Amino acid sequence: MESIRLIVHTKTCNLISIDKQLILFASLVLFLFAGCAKSYTFKGRQDVYSILEKTVPKQSKRYIGLPYKLGSNPDRLPSTDCSNLISAITRNSVDDYGLEFSPYYLQSSKIYENSHKITKKEARTGDLMFFRQSKPEGNHVGIIVKKEKGNFYFVHASSTVGVTITSTASPPWEYYWKNRFHSYRRWNMNVFLELN
Repeated sequence: MESIRLIVHTKTCNLISIDKQLILFASLVLFLFAGCAKSYTFKGRQDVYSILEKTVPKQSKRYIGLPYKLGSNPDRLPSTDCSNLISAITRNSVDDYGLEFSPYYLQSSKIYENSHKITKKEARTGDLMFFRQSKPEGNHVGIIVKKEKGNFYFVHASSTVGVTITSTASPPWEYYWKNRFHSYRRWNMNVFLELN
């Protein structure tokens, strides 16, 4: 009888030991996966522009085809204007990288004030293109989603066709946008806040 109890007791201890090992292993796996989720170390000014260059094309795609509506935020309504579009694309492009676009929304004139002029040669994906329509400074804005063989592809909210991609090698560029082009610009760092 003693030997039977001893065998049962030994098996119970082994089961308890195995359960503790499984719990420890599961905890370790969860810890490692939690550490991987959104783990990004912000490296400064050039890093923001690299993030935008990588993420803007993907973020822009979700808005293509939305109709134009003045004052409409495309993250809340199925329509947008140019400044709401550019704010939403920029905001969503840095969201997973420990950064916040602030303020949440900027109108075109404020986007202009919170960016600086760059040359065509310097311009890259994630940079801005401003156009004159009714004011001397640029008051229509698009964001570059691709640079290829000296041509730019930019996403913007047109009042006639809605959110679209226009190329600097396309008929709309030649017949309309080229004559209204104002400047290439890049966001100032003050619009990006690092989250803790």
